[in-house]
Amino acid sequence: MGMLHGVVNKVAEVATLAESIGSQAAAHVVACAVKGSDERWETEMDRRLEGALRALRGENLLFQSAAVPAMKPALELAREIADSYAFNATTGVSTFTVPAGVGDVDAMTALNTYYGDYLNGARRRAIEVAHLDWFRNLPEAFPEHCQPRDCSRAREVILEGVVVRTR
Repeated sequence: MGMLHGVVNKVAEVATLAESIGSQAAAHVVACAVKGSDERWETEMDRRLEGALRALRGENLLFQSAAVPAMKPALELAREIADSYAFNATTGVSTFTVPAGVGDVDAMTALNTYYGDYLNGARRRAIEVAHLDWFRNLPEAFPEHCQPRDCSRAREVILEGVVVRTR
């Protein structure tokens, strides 16, 4: 009964939050109508609500495979990615591997957390959290350019630094 009880509590919390957001949105829409439209807020709220609806419908997956293993903790995932890193001094090319079952933004988030917590003395992250949200929403915002990839297989990432006017 423990898991079912947890699910029921989460559904109740979603309903409460949805009611609260609906009230806030309605008040904001009325205020905007009085003083003029705030298109940025409307666009952002629409984006967030669409993302929430897709997640609740089960459509918010960045991959389409049922064989994907459960996500590892961020620290373990970041260390696995970092351990796969290699640099070829002859070619100047770096490579690392994103493990199977891990989306690109999930990998970036894990590495960002690792960087901020363990390599940078918790002073700051390498990537702003808002930017990670932006990356996560690219497939929805630009479906013709950002096709979801199959995360069921590991992916090698190749980095080649390019400096203008060099070979």
